[in-house]
Amino acid sequence: MNVEMEILDLQLRLQALEARSCTGGRDAVLAGLATARAEIVEVRSGVGRDFEILTFEIARLRERFDESCKASLAETMTMLEGLRFQLDDLGLRLDRLLAKDDF
Repeated sequence: MNVEMEILDLQLRLQALEARSCTGGRDAVLAGLATARAEIVEVRSGVGRDFEILTFEIARLRERFDESCKASLAETMTMLEGLRFQLDDLGLRLDRLLAKDDF
């Protein structure tokens, strides 16, 4: 059951207890309210833990993404340097070929 459904269930139970308080015994209603409050505290605690875990996981994903981006950038820069070297080499060869044709 997801958190939203648990909260909705608790709200419905609280409404039922409040409705019973008008017709039922006071002790039963107080016991029901105490139980519902304890369950709400438990759900809140669980949600808090889930958010802590989620925050930690997001931080780890960001770190991994940053590392991956840095590695990809370094690889791309290396490839660009290689292409630049090849382009310069082709330019020199082209200049030599054109110089031969001038004679």
